[in-house]
Amino acid sequence: MGNPMDPKDLHVGDKVAISGFGSFASGKIERVPQSGAKKFMISDPKTKKVEQVDAEQIVRKLD
Repeated sequence: MGNPMDPKDLHVGDKVAISGFGSFASGKIERVPQSGAKKFMISDPKTKKVEQVDAEQIVRKLD
């Protein structure tokens, strides 16, 4: 699977690929975790639904 992304490299508006998450495989970061938290809020581009995703599930940034 590779190393998870460093959460400090991820910012609001970034498109990211997600591993092991049922609903969708990529999305846009809507909110980054506050200090100590590990959940990113990521929106599904198709449904616009926002889900909490663990930092470990974000595998890479997309262009």
